[in-house]
Amino acid sequence: MKLSNHTHRIALLVALLLAGSLAGAQEDAPPGAEDTIPTRRIPLPDVTELFAPEVLARSPVPCTTVLSPDAESTYSTNSWPGGVVPFEFDANMTSAMRTTANLAMLTLEPLARVDFIARNGHPSYIHFQDASFNRADSVGPNGGRNTINVSSWGTLGVVIHEVLHTLGFYHEQSRPDRDVYIQVQWGNIQSGREGNFFLVSSARTAGPYDFGSLMQYDQCSFSTCCPAGTTCSCPVGCETILTLPAYSAFQATMGQRVALSALDVHGLRSLYQESHWRFVDPDGPTPTTGLGVNPWRQLTSALVAAPIGARVFVMPSRYSARGVWDRPMALEAPIGGVILE
Repeated sequence: MKLSNHTHRIALLVALLLAGSLAGAQEDAPPGAEDTIPTRRIPLPDVTELFAPEVLARSPVPCTTVLSPDAESTYSTNSWPGGVVPFEFDANMTSAMRTTANLAMLTLEPLARVDFIARNGHPSYIHFQDASFNRADSVGPNGGRNTINVSSWGTLGVVIHEVLHTLGFYHEQSRPDRDVYIQVQWGNIQSGREGNFFLVSSARTAGPYDFGSLMQYDQCSFSTCCPAGTTCSCPVGCETILTLPAYSAFQATMGQRVALSALDVHGLRSLYQESHWRFVDPDGPTPTTGLGVNPWRQLTSALVAAPIGARVFVMPSRYSARGVWDRPMALEAPIGGVILE
């Protein structure tokens, strides 16, 4: 389902969109949980705008981040080999639902090395189905049927969110360093829902904490002041997630399901990189190989070792770049904050 097939796929999607409307207004439940969380309803984008080259080439929502040198989207290294992801649709899905699932996959494909293909006997695959809740049953491929349950077909961002789980991404509030930025209000969480707020110590991160991530819960998710298993516009004092005082400006940002943030895109690129991509992150893990999951810490490493014609993504920091460099490459600062000196 790469770009060579886009023209046919887009024509089909336009026809399906004109033939029916999308319904549903429910939001995410974490992988493996039997929860239903209503979400903010948004209209589907105009498909002619969605597939414009300038839209496919960038993130549609500005990144809302904290550019902190001690911080590090949040993912598992369990990914689909070669970025090839077979998929199928359950018989209970309408044509409109299939259109939304296709839109979700087509949104992700141009951003990284991810290729969704129709299942043809593949043992490991994604199975989309209509359900009364939103949940992907695994983070990354599980070796067999990876079910994506969706009730909120009217909110494209929710479907993308669930697909990202299956590609290997956790919730943003699950990242190991989250307590530096947010505070979970355990006393306000509905009984039995606490597991939705556990951090994942083994999770990998790419870039700083992103309050505007498509993978971040909102401030009232599973609040005791909301109906069971839901989020709502809960009153002050009932929040389940609060930003720490230094980041209070981002309190209302959490939980958006409009579109991918710039750091969501960067995380996707890190886990599913093209062969000529390299990465620089001063807070990355070791060893440092320049790959998305093991970025170089110094820009000079990229200037010396990146392949000719490389596309190098650089995270915020000050970098020493003095010298004469004649290796052709493109340096990109996906979220800004890069200073060369």
